[in-house]
Amino acid sequence: MYCTKCGAKNDDKSNFCYKCGEKLIESNNEDKKENIEKNNVSAFAVTGFVSSLIGIVFFDIVFITVSSITGLCFSFFALDEIKKKGKKGKGLAVAGLVISIVLFTIVAGSCIL
Repeated sequence: MYCTKCGAKNDDKSNFCYKCGEKLIESNNEDKKENIEKNNVSAFAVTGFVSSLIGIVFFDIVFITVSSITGLCFSFFALDEIKKKGKKGKGLAVAGLVISIVLFTIVAGSCIL
């Protein structure tokens, strides 16, 4: 039986979730499991994408440098997580990588000149 709140698998005889304490309802558990699996987007992918966008919004050399490095790291972590755990969000991770690389190239080019 799966918890409708957190998605944890519990013993069929349990009345409450061992992980979050939510009362277990027998009827919707399979639907909830399917919904959790469908909406399983990598948090690293979202974070990498958003981090890379911060450099565009705050067009400052410090923000670009920090956001491009964090965007690269989180996007690489996301691609690894997506490959190993089968999560969604590959497009966000790739977009975060591309934006971060472009921003980092801009910073490196401006430092050389």
